[in-house]
Amino acid sequence: MADVKVKEKKESTFVADKELSPVINQINKEFGTTKITTLTKAKSFAVKRYFSGSFGIDHITGGGYTYKRILLLYGHKSSGKNSQLYQMLAYNQRLCRHCKGVLPEYFEAKTYDRWTNILVNYKNIPVCNCGKAQGKIFLLLDYEKSLGVEEPRPTIVRSITNRNTGDEINENDFNQQVDILKDLKAKDKLTDVEQSMIKNIETWLQNLDIKEQEITKIPETDYMSACGINIDNLLVAEPKFMDEGIDIVKKIVKSREVDGIIWDSIQAAIPMYVEKRDAEEATMGVEAKLTGLLMRQIGAAFAADDLLDPGEAYKPTVFITSQVRSELGTMYAKPDSYSGGNALAHHISLALEVKRDKFLDQNGREAAWGTVYYGQQTRVRAEKSKISSPGEMFTYDYYFKATPQFPVGTIDHIKEIMDLGIAFSLIKQRGPYFDCNGKTFQGKNALREALAMDPSFTSQLYNDIIKRC
Repeated sequence: MADVKVKEKKESTFVADKELSPVINQINKEFGTTKITTLTKAKSFAVKRYFSGSFGIDHITGGGYTYKRILLLYGHKSSGKNSQLYQMLAYNQRLCRHCKGVLPEYFEAKTYDRWTNILVNYKNIPVCNCGKAQGKIFLLLDYEKSLGVEEPRPTIVRSITNRNTGDEINENDFNQQVDILKDLKAKDKLTDVEQSMIKNIETWLQNLDIKEQEITKIPETDYMSACGINIDNLLVAEPKFMDEGIDIVKKIVKSREVDGIIWDSIQAAIPMYVEKRDAEEATMGVEAKLTGLLMRQIGAAFAADDLLDPGEAYKPTVFITSQVRSELGTMYAKPDSYSGGNALAHHISLALEVKRDKFLDQNGREAAWGTVYYGQQTRVRAEKSKISSPGEMFTYDYYFKATPQFPVGTIDHIKEIMDLGIAFSLIKQRGPYFDCNGKTFQGKNALREALAMDPSFTSQLYNDIIKRC
C-alpha cells in the first residue's frame, strides 16, 4: 500500500486580544492573522510620508507624498509633471528605504551635492545607520516612449493664446479644430450646420495669437542625470499594452520591493483589445474600463494581510500622469479635466493640477517672447486630496536650463521657503525691511542671500514653517 502523505496544517500565529469581542477574535483566528482590530493598533493604516522634492508641494499635501496611495499629476504638455517627479526621484534615491536616513555614500562625501545638502542641512535627515543601506527603489512604466539615448536636437515650442480672454490653448485642441476645418472645406456640399461650424471655427482661429520659438531639446536620459537621478538604480519597463502594465503593477505592489511606481501616462497605455481592432470599429469605453480594472487591482494589492504589520504601511506609491482634456465648441467654458473615467477620479487619493504660469529668463524674471527660456514658474493645485485639505495651491520656480545661479533641473528652494515664511508671517515686511528670526534685512535680496549662505538659519525657518502647517 502506497504511503499517504498527510499535509500538515499550518499553525496560526494569531494571539487573541482580550479587548476585542469573541466574534472578532474568532474571525481573526480563522484567517490566522489580524484582519480586524482597533484603528489605534492597526499599524498598516499609519500614513507614511516622504519628501516630494518641493517644499511647496509638501505644504499643500500636508507633509509630502504618501506610501500606499494612488497619486495623479495632470496638466497640459510641458507643464512640469515629469520634472516634478524627477525631483522626487533625485531626493529619495539618496535615502535608505529601511531607516529613511541619507545613504553613507552621499553623506560621507567630501562635499554634499545639492540634493544631499537640502536633505542634511535643511530637512535635518541623519545618516543611515541601519547596517543595510539601500536607496529607495522606483519603477517607471514608459508608455510615453520618453526615455532613450539620443543627441541634442532643435525643436519648436508653439504658444497659442486667445487674445480676447488671454487663455492658453492646448496645441492638440488647436490642431483638431484645424483638421475639422480642412475636412469641412473639402466637401462639395455643406449643410447649414456645417457652414455655421466653419464660420465659428474661422472666427475662433482669427482670435488666436500663435508664436513659435526654437529651443534645444536635451536627451531625456542625460536630462534625468542632470536632475540628480541615478539612472543605474532606476527600474524601467516598457509594457506593450495596458493589460500588461496592470499585471506588472499588481505584482510589484504586493511584493513591496519598490517604493514607488510611475505610470507615464494613462492616455498612452493602449488596451490589447483596441490594438486588434480595425480603425472603423468602435472602441469607446475600453480605456476607461481597463483604467477601472487598474484601480481595483491596485486597491486590492494595497489591502493589508496583517493589520499589525508596520511594513504594510510602506507599500509603494503609484504615480499616474495624465494630459488634460479640454472641451471646445461648447457655449460655456468648462475647466480642464483629466481623462481616465470615473474610476480614476474615485480611487486616487491626491490629484495635483500642474500648470506653467510663465517662462523665466536666466535672472528669474518673466522671459520676453523670442528670448531664451531658462525655466518656468510652475503652479501646483491640489484639485483633490484625501491626505490633506483640497484646494491648496503653491507656485515655485523651476530651471530646466543652467543659469549663473541655478544648474539644470533645479527648484528654487530658497524662494519656496521665503514664500512660505511670508505666508505664515514668520517673515514680516516693514516697507523695504524684512524681519526673520530676530534679524532684520534691507531688501528681499539681502534676506535671500542670508538664507542661501547660512543653512542653519534656513533650517530653523523651515522647521518653524513645518510647525505652522
